[in-house]
Amino acid sequence: MDVIFYCNEGVHAVYNWFVVTKILGLRNARVYEGSMGEWADDDLLPMVSGIGFYRTSGGILAPPVKRSYRLSRSLSGKIGSSPP
Repeated sequence: MDVIFYCNEGVHAVYNWFVVTKILGLRNARVYEGSMGEWADDDLLPMVSGIGFYRTSGGILAPPVKRSYRLSRSLSGKIGSSPP
């Protein structure tokens, strides 16, 4: 399963991608280049606001698994290549 980073415009997501791929060595990480700006502009794409986040054992906030799965299916074909 790929890990997909995004933010409002794609700039901050690249920092996370860099740390995870270049420093931690994860190979299946990508950046959704259009990020939330592109996603929100397309009225045909699903968007949910007010998702409740929960704390994982690692102390990281994450969306509920079922919603993450739906989002990853929605992102299929919308994800750009990994930054160089």
